Amino acid sequence: MGQKDLGIKEYLSVNRRFADVCNYYIYGGRQVIQSEDLEDVNPEEIFRVNGKEEEKIRDIIKKSEAKRFGENTFVLLCIENEVVPSDVLPVRFALNEYINYDKQIKKIADYNHKHGLIKSEDYISGFRREDFIAPVVTIVLYLGTESWDRRTELHELFKVKDRHVRKLVNNYKINLLEPHMMEADDFDKLETEVRKLLEIMACSDNKDKLNNLITGSEEFESVDRDTAVVIKTVANIDLKIPKEGGDGKYV
Repeated sequence: MGQKDLGIKEYLSVNRRFADVCNYYIYGGRQVIQSEDLEDVNPEEIFRVNGKEEEKIRDIIKKSEAKRFGENTFVLLCIENEVVPSDVLPVRFALNEYINYDKQIKKIADYNHKHGLIKSEDYISGFRREDFIAPVVTIVLYLGTESWDRRTELHELFKVKDRHVRKLVNNYKINLLEPHMMEADDFDKLETEVRKLLEIMACSDNKDKLNNLITGSEEFESVDRDTAVVIKTVANIDLKIPKEGGDGKYV
């Protein structure tokens, strides 16, 4: 993992920022996911291919367990940071999610076998009718300086146009959060300093708009150190970075 990716990952791993991105993308800005309900999950996923162990590492994955909309909800939430567009993300993230589903099923099956909960018809799978797995939601946060111009669906990777064949293949679409495509009022739906980061990235391909945003807004004169560091890294702009300790000085 590069230094740039690591810095973004650490920034978004803070629960209140992570929750802010998820609330914006999933609930349109409603504060449904609370930072105190989030818990870190090991980002490593191990699976076997031809008898050999392979490893997939997510950027950030957290579990969210709380009572929402009248029911106890358990969801696995992932944020994948991308700074370079790629065509293969539908396959990569579909694989990541299904590896996680398989891991959940195996964990439930192990528990059922250990506690003698399996009937004969479920012995092979170890998974009963009354068992359930948690949904995995992956949000792809694109922080590149150019607009996204690559494919976002599995079906777009197929050259075959036969609709009879295509309808039998489940499509997978990435949940792409691209600042360049956000409307002006969308930024008001963000509650944390992540808003400033996404506002910068939304106009990072237009120097005039970028300059007007930075010089014409009091908000960017008081941007916090962590956000300033990430903005300077991903947008490659000369932004003042407050010194550690909050003494009002800059580096």
